[in-house]
Amino acid sequence: MTNACLIPKFISIALLAVSFIVPAPKVPALPTIARSAAANMSVSNTLEEARIANQNAQAAYYRSQTAAPTRHELPPWLNAVLPLLALVLGSVLTYLVAARQTSEAQDRLYKRQETQVRAAVHDLMATLENLRLQDNKNLDFLQEGFLVEQPERPYAFDRRDPYYQKYDFVNLVYRLCAVLGWMELYRVDPTFLNGPAEDKCRIEASFRAIRIALSADFAEEKKALRVPGDGTSHWADGVILEDDQRAIGETMLTAATKNTPPAVFGYGAFCVSLFRFAKKEGETIRVGDQNFWIWNATRFIVDMGRVPPNTDFRRQRLTKVFSELRNLNEVLTR
Repeated sequence: MTNACLIPKFISIALLAVSFIVPAPKVPALPTIARSAAANMSVSNTLEEARIANQNAQAAYYRSQTAAPTRHELPPWLNAVLPLLALVLGSVLTYLVAARQTSEAQDRLYKRQETQVRAAVHDLMATLENLRLQDNKNLDFLQEGFLVEQPERPYAFDRRDPYYQKYDFVNLVYRLCAVLGWMELYRVDPTFLNGPAEDKCRIEASFRAIRIALSADFAEEKKALRVPGDGTSHWADGVILEDDQRAIGETMLTAATKNTPPAVFGYGAFCVSLFRFAKKEGETIRVGDQNFWIWNATRFIVDMGRVPPNTDFRRQRLTKVFSELRNLNEVLTR
């Protein structure tokens, strides 16, 4: 083989060798600015997504704060029962408050009435105690003449002067009538002295005993006592019948008004409107302008000055009244 024939082969081998030795051309890299823009675009997309997510979260939070609370539906039977329970509870509370107020008002009223009756009882007790009925003392101030005359007032005070003796006489009549007035008010008005049941029983017992003391016959007692001195049973006596006692009490009561309950006349109104002066015709004293029922009480009192003390059973009657007044006072002062 000639050299000319071998040249093409060598050329092929050389080209192959060169292809292995010489590296392949490289693709040129992206410019730096392009790479930076791509990175910035990626970051911008991430921030936008975060911002939108934050806005969505805030919107969801505010919606949860402003949304109406969830209502829990009650069972139908409970919806019907609750108004009834509220009505019953309100009624019970109203009743309890009203009952308490009524009870307090009744207590105040009872205390006031109790004080009024106790004052009248004290006054009559003091007057009867000063009479010393058991001592058979003469009662000089019980004179019929005081019914038709008015003694002059003395310059100096003297209890034995006719001016003050007439006061004692009228005062005794008034205080007896005043107690009968409160007794009658208790009888006709169920709300008067409407206190504890035990007190009511004792008050009624005392009132009943006072009525009996002024009106009963006491025939057996008169026989048993005998008149001191002569040993007989012929007592001088007088009574105020039970119906007359009620009439006296009714006369002593003031008229009830819209704002004022009935009460017993005071001493001044009694002297002006009820007692007044009687009239004398010859030797006989007539009722005259004096109230008829008050005259019954006056006659009972004034007759005690006309008979010897030791023969007058009216003193025994007033002694019984005094004893019951003490029992009544114990009830009214507890």
